[in-house]
Amino acid sequence: LLGLGIGSTLDSGTNNFGQSTLLNPELQFSGNNEAASVKLDIFGEVVVTLGTVPQGQGHETTAAQVTADILGCSPDQVNVRRGHDTWFNSHAGFSGTYASQFAVTGLGAVKGAAEMLAGQMKKLASMVFQCPEEAIELADGFARIKDNPEAALPFMALGAIPNANNAGFPEDPPPMNARYVYRPPFQVPDKEKKFGNLTLTYATQIHACLVEVDPETGWYELVDYAAVDDCGTRINPMIIEGQ
Repeated sequence: LLGLGIGSTLDSGTNNFGQSTLLNPELQFSGNNEAASVKLDIFGEVVVTLGTVPQGQGHETTAAQVTADILGCSPDQVNVRRGHDTWFNSHAGFSGTYASQFAVTGLGAVKGAAEMLAGQMKKLASMVFQCPEEAIELADGFARIKDNPEAALPFMALGAIPNANNAGFPEDPPPMNARYVYRPPFQVPDKEKKFGNLTLTYATQIHACLVEVDPETGWYELVDYAAVDDCGTRINPMIIEGQ
């Protein structure tokens, strides 16, 4: 006999802690968040500080990838420091690794901080070149004038100016250091109706199994098995294949 089994699931991600107020309205919870810092140090290295603790999901790889895309450099120039530590890491009220949320909250925070740093880098380059910020682009590890790419500052120069070569500027140069807190678009749950969106993302999985069974002996064999996981946008396909 041949038996076909099909199972489907809906996997929620990015927990909304506002749901806790359905049980205890006095709690000061209304959503979720995550923090990240991105800075350019004196040696021109980009340092990303996370509030998450990876256990093999590849937070370091994807954080470096997103940061490099925004800053126009190689991921090799990005050093990612991960871990929820209130002593030296960026952290927010709900920092951590849980509820399948890193791609939303963790990378959302990295993206926000990297974009803030990119703005600081463009502003500093415009101060050096005495041109509008709109004329500056970040590419190939340089801040350069779009219409004159030879007028370029390497990341090391941008990092050294505010840290060691900052005299003579008419105003304070940007600090080359940015911190961003990502806040998911959750709504506060309705405490009277006990209703609300308790999660932000939904990944769909479907598994199918074909089994052959001998009804007289109970002997069976797995003839075929297939699984599909629709996780949405694949930020790094290699990491997904690994998982």
